[in-house]
Amino acid sequence: MKKCNKALLIGMFCLSMAMWSCKKDSSDSTVAPTLSGDNRTLNVTTNGQLSTTGTINPLWGLGSVLQANTSLDKPYSWYIDQYTTGTYWDINCGPASVTMAIKWADPTFSKTAVDARNTYRSTGGWWYTSDVANYLTLYGINWRYTSLPDEYQTMMKYLDQGDIMILCLDSYYLTYNANPAQHVGAYDRVSTTGSGHFIVIKGYKIVDSKVYFDAYNPWSLGDTYPDGSGLKGLDRYYTSADLSQATTVWWDYAIIIAPKGKQVTAVAGLHTFALPTQVPEQKGR
Repeated sequence: MKKCNKALLIGMFCLSMAMWSCKKDSSDSTVAPTLSGDNRTLNVTTNGQLSTTGTINPLWGLGSVLQANTSLDKPYSWYIDQYTTGTYWDINCGPASVTMAIKWADPTFSKTAVDARNTYRSTGGWWYTSDVANYLTLYGINWRYTSLPDEYQTMMKYLDQGDIMILCLDSYYLTYNANPAQHVGAYDRVSTTGSGHFIVIKGYKIVDSKVYFDAYNPWSLGDTYPDGSGLKGLDRYYTSADLSQATTVWWDYAIIIAPKGKQVTAVAGLHTFALPTQVPEQKGR
């Protein structure tokens, strides 16, 4: 009888361990989406934090299957339409973009894009990348320049560590989208090259294995989406291929911006620059 009980107990113990092992393997093994040509594991994140959830609006034109999502948006309003920025509104993408970036980094910041314009080049003229960098420094926001040696990996890495960025690009190379309801591509047609423009990048999505970067583009001109979701420059998505071409031909760098009180940490294998004189200047309107 004792031998039977002992054998029974050993059998129950082995079965229990096998069941626990199966349960552990089921919960610990995660099938993460991967992007063709990229060996990185892509995690779904929201507000810069690891998450297992993410949604996609089917009306926005992004696609159907959301594979990864990093959003560094804020629960308060920080978007600026340069159309509302005074006398030089048509060339105020720089003042508007840097003011948005500071509002993102510091929720107590109350100055406007008009204040930024009045600080540098108050009598008009396109803003330069050095003006953006100097204005960030003026208000205690930590930033660094980084080169963009690849199509999307560098930008994704900085976004994943919680930093947004300002790009200066030629908007001629942003693909025009005539569908007024969609958030993908340029909503207005740019007819000439040399159309330098500043935008803020605040996240990315990978949908149907295609990388889209989430932007605040200050060029809304008061135009809104037909579904009432906001101005056309809000939550605008550009493909990695478009941004790569638009920056390569104009200014192949990004201004990386950390939340106030934090430092920009260079991602592995990349060098950052802390002075406006260390990289070539470029301008936008």
